[in-house]
Amino acid sequence: PDIWGSRRDPRAADQPALFGSDGSPTLSVFVGERRPLASAGPRRRALLARHLRALDDELRSLGGELVVLEGDPVEVIPQLARDVGSRTVRWTADVSGYAQRRDSAVAAALEGSGVGSEVHWGTLVHAPGTVVARSTGRVQRVFTPFSRAWSSTERAPWPDGPPRPARIGSVRGGDPTRLLGVDPDDPKMV
Repeated sequence: PDIWGSRRDPRAADQPALFGSDGSPTLSVFVGERRPLASAGPRRRALLARHLRALDDELRSLGGELVVLEGDPVEVIPQLARDVGSRTVRWTADVSGYAQRRDSAVAAALEGSGVGSEVHWGTLVHAPGTVVARSTGRVQRVFTPFSRAWSSTERAPWPDGPPRPARIGSVRGGDPTRLLGVDPDDPKMV
């Protein structure tokens, strides 16, 4: 199966990175990265645990599951791809500097393993820098011209039909509650 790496957008509905280009099943994975988790407070981690639980429930209703792993995605994702025989790993792009560096390193590690990678802008209608003025080719700085350019920019194709999440019995991930070190059902964490 292909792999979908869920990052900051844990949802199955309307998620282009979850769809295989050839309609093949997709294994969903969340990698708990030590650096971002270390700076997150307990309420934020509890919220993430609730979102991951909801995503797993949604994927299970579609015949799949969410595999939760811990570690450096540069090591964990290529290893998982090798373990399940994946040809492609997809994820939703992010604009932060940290995410750009991480994603470039993951893509390079995958390429070194002979696995392809695809990045989707599932959190945005148009990728950054694609909404430009026709006359200058630059991003508009005033809202009304930007709005017109945004409306006239061709949208990237969006997947049709339901996603096909996969369940792989040989892959066991951890529990988000243990990984995040919080009880998401604790009333103090709401």
